[in-house]
Amino acid sequence: MMITNGNNIGKFFGLLILGFILMAVFGIFLQKKRMERYPMVTYQSELKGEISEIRINRGTLAEFKNGQKFSLPSSDNLSYTPYFIGRFINRGDSLVKSAFSDSIFIYRNKKKYYFILGKRVEK
Repeated sequence: MMITNGNNIGKFFGLLILGFILMAVFGIFLQKKRMERYPMVTYQSELKGEISEIRINRGTLAEFKNGQKFSLPSSDNLSYTPYFIGRFINRGDSLVKSAFSDSIFIYRNKKKYYFILGKRVEK
């Protein structure tokens, strides 16, 4: 028995693979564009505001009520549950980070919570 549509099957799989590659490249491009809208918080950065939006997407992306968007590096405090800052922060929390400081303070229900920018607190 002879297979006559083998060339068509090869073309189909070739187009399928090309489609996956194009989707991956397009997805990476969109992700990069999205991350540019959320500048990474650094030691020099100053932040102060009430969280209106928070999401975890290869890091913590957040937005204040005033529209300021930012990205937080991985920061953990093992005294809290959850200990990862991205999972700890909620809408309505106030976040304060002074310029030239690595301390991040989160205020919730008249309580103050502490994280260190890009580090793990184990106290």
